[in-house]
Amino acid sequence: MFEKKNNRNPSPNSNVIGTLVHNCLRCSATESSSSYSHVSASQGFLVPVIGGTIHGGIEPYDFTDESDKQLVTDLAKEALQFYNAKNKTSFEFDRIDRVNSQAVAGYVFYITFTGHSAGSNATKTFYGKVWKKFYDLGTIVKFCETDLECIP
Repeated sequence: MFEKKNNRNPSPNSNVIGTLVHNCLRCSATESSSSYSHVSASQGFLVPVIGGTIHGGIEPYDFTDESDKQLVTDLAKEALQFYNAKNKTSFEFDRIDRVNSQAVAGYVFYITFTGHSAGSNATKTFYGKVWKKFYDLGTIVKFCETDLECIP
C-alpha cells in the first residue's frame, strides 16, 4: 500500500504551531486520488488516517501536547465567536472533537467541535476552518458552520 521513504520530525518554529509528524510517502495514483477524493467530499473535516502524510494534503493533527491543545481550543473559540457574530447567537464552547491541518504559509486548521446555546444543555457540532499564519502574524477564521452542506 504505502511505502515510507523517510521519517522525520521537524522542530517547528516556536512562534508557529505545535507538533506535526511528517512522513514522506510513496503511494500509487489510485491511492492518492482516493485520499484526495475523501478529503474533498468532507471539505477537509473527515480525513482518513493513512499512516503518514501526502505532501500538501490535509492530515489529522496530533494535539496531545498541552500547548497544542490550548492553541486548538483558542482557535475553536475564535471560530465560535465568528459564528455567533455572523448569526446573532450566543453559543458557548464545550470540547474539541477532531482536528485536521494543512501546511500553507502557516497552518489551516479544520476543527470539529461541540458547543451549546447559552442557558441550554442542547449541544451542536461546529465545523471551523481557521488559518494560523507563520510568525505570529495573526489568524483568520475562514468560516464556522454547523452543517457541512453550508460550507463554501
